[in-house]
Amino acid sequence: MESTKPIIGVLAVGGYDASQAASVIDLLGGTASVCRPDADSEPLHALCIVGSGAYGLTDEPVPALIRASLVADIPVLAIEGGMHALNIALGGGPPVITPSHCGEDGQLSKDGMFMALGSKLADTIGGAGFVSAASCHSHGISRAVLAPGTLASAYSTDDGMIEAFEVTANRWVIAVQWPAQRLGDQPSGFDNLFHALIGHASGE
Repeated sequence: MESTKPIIGVLAVGGYDASQAASVIDLLGGTASVCRPDADSEPLHALCIVGSGAYGLTDEPVPALIRASLVADIPVLAIEGGMHALNIALGGGPPVITPSHCGEDGQLSKDGMFMALGSKLADTIGGAGFVSAASCHSHGISRAVLAPGTLASAYSTDDGMIEAFEVTANRWVIAVQWPAQRLGDQPSGFDNLFHALIGHASGE
């Protein structure tokens, strides 16, 4: 009998384009379903939240689907502005201005970070310690605005900003600052974030 591919919702916040993340999910063995920003529930096995480099600087409400997914305890991967939206949904504050983490002309550049040993992030990617990801952002999450009930799992080696966090009460909820959906720009092993999202959605 042929196995059914898990349905992974892709929720874009801040007017972001969901297509690249959706394509990655389809490529790696899931079935992407682009969700409406005003949806409050969907028949999903997991959720991927994507957004621009900053989210939460206006009064735009956090989509109800994020909180519903946390309550349902389905796997969640939040990326870039999606990380900020998840942090706010969990009771944290909006992102703060940081020194630019971009290359020339707003291009991606190597963003050095320290990844905590024993975190779900490190276990997923398959490494810990000093690593780097390709990133470009001017806002980030500091300890002062990080939501309660979360664990910071990666820090910038430049300014100490939080590059990734996970939710301790849920089985698999990870948020990262870098554009993880741009697989070709990221180091080897970083695509495991999507493999793990799909795998956990499949009950593996």
